[in-house]
Amino acid sequence: MNDHEIGERLIVNSQAAIKRRPNNIRILTYEGNYNAVLMNYGGWGQDHIKIGVVEWRRGEDPRSEFSAGLDAIEQGLTLAQSLSAGPNDIDQLELHIAQPIAYLMNRNLTLPDGYGQREDQLPDVMADELLADALFDRPYRQRLPTILQALAAKKRQMLALLSFQTYFDLLDAAGDPMRIAELAAQGDALYQRRVKDVFYANGSLLSAGGDENSIMVDYQLAAVLKKVGFKGESLHRWRWD
Repeated sequence: MNDHEIGERLIVNSQAAIKRRPNNIRILTYEGNYNAVLMNYGGWGQDHIKIGVVEWRRGEDPRSEFSAGLDAIEQGLTLAQSLSAGPNDIDQLELHIAQPIAYLMNRNLTLPDGYGQREDQLPDVMADELLADALFDRPYRQRLPTILQALAAKKRQMLALLSFQTYFDLLDAAGDPMRIAELAAQGDALYQRRVKDVFYANGSLLSAGGDENSIMVDYQLAAVLKKVGFKGESLHRWRWD
């Protein structure tokens, strides 16, 4: 399949999943399976985000899909708060994916107390959460060395390590346009390497590994570039403020 066909397949599958979500949630709520309910809210959010990212790569405005995805996540957060849900249930919302999108959309998700402070998560998820902390001006520097070391512990995570190092280097370069431009180009090049990278190819579709690389963008890099005020050319620059 060509890029257009791959993108259309993803959009059609995501739209079909979106249609199923409300009924899934009704059934699971009736059964009292709130972990699965929250999983469906998280999936609902990601369905819309995936469509939005494909639209973005095509040069189309993704904000309607992103807004709908964040609305679904916020519904899940409201339910989780009402249930006093524990960490394993909150994880089903996959807030580490939604937060950079929220930053791009000038929205701030209300996180549960203690969220993002766990040490039993996968290193890449902890890095996602730490990056979101940085985007929203929450403390992050103290935990950064430990999390980068955890990413460096496995060879298969090396591209992820390089990508996160670039994100945080960009944040440190705020106010230095030449350094920002250099790191933005580095981020672009690292994204292209995901095509053949096993770690990203085995991640979620939004990781943009394998076939999805050419139909998506690096929304985390985009959020960081927005944070540091980058106005140069990049496939990943957010253009809808």
